[in-house]
Amino acid sequence: MRITVVSNNCTRRRGFVAEHGLSLLVNWRGKRVLFDVGQGLALPTNLAQLKRSLKEIDAIALSHGHYDHGGALEWMATEDDSRLPSLYAHPDAFYPRFRREDGALKRISIPNAAAGSEAPWPKRVSSKEPQQLLPELWLSGEIQPRHPEEKDAAEFLIDRGQGPQPDPFLDDQALFAETRSGVVILTGCAHSGLIATVERVLALSSRRKVQALIGGFHLESATQKRMDWTLNELRRWKIPLIAPMHCTGFEATRQLKNAFPEAVRTLGAGERIDIDDRR
Repeated sequence: MRITVVSNNCTRRRGFVAEHGLSLLVNWRGKRVLFDVGQGLALPTNLAQLKRSLKEIDAIALSHGHYDHGGALEWMATEDDSRLPSLYAHPDAFYPRFRREDGALKRISIPNAAAGSEAPWPKRVSSKEPQQLLPELWLSGEIQPRHPEEKDAAEFLIDRGQGPQPDPFLDDQALFAETRSGVVILTGCAHSGLIATVERVLALSSRRKVQALIGGFHLESATQKRMDWTLNELRRWKIPLIAPMHCTGFEATRQLKNAFPEAVRTLGAGERIDIDDRR
C-alpha cells in the first residue's frame, strides 16, 4: 500500500506547492483513490509533478465539506466529463459552511459547491453509511463524537437552508484499509474527534490492530488538558506509524513526536509512505 501526499501545509520537495489543505493519493490493489483534494492551488501542479492525471484516478473520497479538503473539485469540474472519477461524499458535504472568527462568520465551504454535488460528475455516491470503495478499502460514514474531551473550542456552522446552525459534522468521515498487518486509518480533520474516529473504524473493521494513523488530527488549538488526554488514549493502541498533517498543528505534532518518537513521521507534499501489506 502506498500513500502519497499530494497537498499539505508544507513541502520539502522542489517543484511541489504547499497550501493550507490536504489531499492523499492512495494506491491500493492496483487502483488509485484520492482522499480529499485540497484547496485547489496545489493539486494540478503536484499531480503533474507526480506524473499523474485525473484519468488515472479511480475514485475521489471527501472527508468533509470544507474548502481546504474539497476546493479542487471546482478545478476538476472544468475538465472533460469522461476523465472525472467517481465522487464519494456525505450528503452534508456541499452545504454552505462557516466558522465564527472575531464575531464574524467566515465562509469555509467548498467553492461553487453545486459543481461538486450535481453535474458534471458522471457518478456521485452520496451516503451517510459506510461505503466500500474497493475490496478492503472503506469510507467510515458518519462518526458520532463520543468524548467531551475532544470538543473543539472553535465555532463551526452549517446552513441547510434555514440559516447558519451549529455544525454537528455529520459528514466527517475517515478512509480506512484493512491490511494484513492491521487497519490503516486516514483522517481529513477528525472533527468528530481523533479518538472517536479510531474507535469507530475499529468497530467497523475486522482488524483489531491499528497499523497506521495518517492525516489531519485537528489539534492545532487543543488545550494542554486535551493533548494529555489524547496522548494517553493513543497509547492503548501501540500504533507503529503516526503521520500528523495539515490541521494537527506544530505544537501538537511536537508533543506527538515526543510521546511516540519511533512512530511519528512528518511528511510534506510530494512525499510518500509505503506500508507493508504482508503478514
